[in-house]
Amino acid sequence: MKPLSAGLVACCLLAFAACTRPGDPHRAEGVNAMVVPVHDRARPGDELEEWLFRATLPVDHAPAAHHTDLASPRELIEFVGRQPREVRDNGIWVLVNDETEPGPTVRKMLRELVQLASREDLLLFICRSSEFPHGYERVN
Repeated sequence: MKPLSAGLVACCLLAFAACTRPGDPHRAEGVNAMVVPVHDRARPGDELEEWLFRATLPVDHAPAAHHTDLASPRELIEFVGRQPREVRDNGIWVLVNDETEPGPTVRKMLRELVQLASREDLLLFICRSSEFPHGYERVN
């Protein structure tokens, strides 16, 4: 077997370092939220009151309750704003647990969330449940 050249090893180390910069956001260290129906009977086109964000914090920062239900995008942004800087810096990771295309109410909630997160300078990532866990896309 041939020994690896120093140049190849250096390229591999640089590529690894680029992928794991300390400033890159990590889902496990940010706020994770799912868009879920308030009631089992809620459907994608239902009114805004029928949907909520179920947010969880990283294990290091989680209170005794495992999740917090938040009724609106504004409440989610305010919840994130109350977290320590290291949690805020890792962004908001939203999982849309909807069929192939989110309904109009969920789309409206997500549009408002994008606007508010951008205004507050918070990173926002969104993923459909069918693409979880590798389908998160940064949207702002």
